[in-house]
Amino acid sequence: MLNTVYKDAIINRDKMLSILKGPKFEQILQKARENWVEFTPVKEEAVTAGIDSSFNNTKFQGIELWATTAVSIKADGEILVDLHESGLGSDTDLSRIASKMEIDACEKTIDQVDLVLMDGSLHSQFMTRQSALDAQVVRTMKKKTM
Repeated sequence: MLNTVYKDAIINRDKMLSILKGPKFEQILQKARENWVEFTPVKEEAVTAGIDSSFNNTKFQGIELWATTAVSIKADGEILVDLHESGLGSDTDLSRIASKMEIDACEKTIDQVDLVLMDGSLHSQFMTRQSALDAQVVRTMKKKTM
């Protein structure tokens, strides 16, 4: 598949580069200049935590065993939240369970740290098949900003 992507990029090179040289590109640059906000960073101490999840399954003698976990860990290595779920069955959407567990871990972490870091896998879940989790994420984000 990667070879196909490279081949397509080579074939369409001029077309792709024209985007960078044409009037549309100038419009984009002008809009960026208009919206640019000067920012001077200031170092601040902050307590941070990262959240991630994992899942796996295996079949044994006709039965499928699955396990899902989500963890929230502070930058100093302290584990704040450690969630686990497991079960039997083959029609289980493990990525959905893992995403939900990440949000649950965030809800339990948010009052203990200044900044919670989560990976982008949740974004793809919201854009595809798990839009029902949107409300819970927004509610969790608002909890910290209120």
